[in-house]
Amino acid sequence: MRVRITDDVFFIASRLKEVDPTYYVVYDTEKRRYEVHSDGQRGNTLCFVVPFGRLDARTVEYARRTRNPYFGKAKGGWRRDRALREVMRADMKEDI
Repeated sequence: MRVRITDDVFFIASRLKEVDPTYYVVYDTEKRRYEVHSDGQRGNTLCFVVPFGRLDARTVEYARRTRNPYFGKAKGGWRRDRALREVMRADMKEDI
């Protein structure tokens, strides 16, 4: 059984929303582990299994380091972002 965690002692569930607003925390009672899922991801919502025995600041830091903003997004979204960055760089060079 999975239990969605909305409140915890260190406010990890709400702090994860600062990393990605679609993140939410689940505790799997059968496997005895915390998992971070994302509503914004197509298909499987699991983003990562918390590699620590409890929710603490390391979980938020782990989410920041491992977050892939393009995973599970609409096809071609990363290409649009890359093209936009290239256009912005070209504009900056012209201004100089």
